[in-house]
Amino acid sequence: MTQQVCSGASLMCVMAMPPGTASLTVLPVTGVMAGGAPAATIMDFEPMTNIATFGMCMSPRVPRRP
Repeated sequence: MTQQVCSGASLMCVMAMPPGTASLTVLPVTGVMAGGAPAATIMDFEPMTNIATFGMCMSPRVPRRP
């Protein structure tokens, strides 16, 4: 069974240096609420709009700038 996620949910990236956390920001455009906060959909994935930066990425798959 899937779980409902709403604005303010805590996100974590283990590949950030140090492991970073951020909050999910959901804009209340759909009008759907979960526990008094706007409910997220699969379309709430925009960097810097819905998901803040976690910090410097240490993943070997991410190209490094010289």
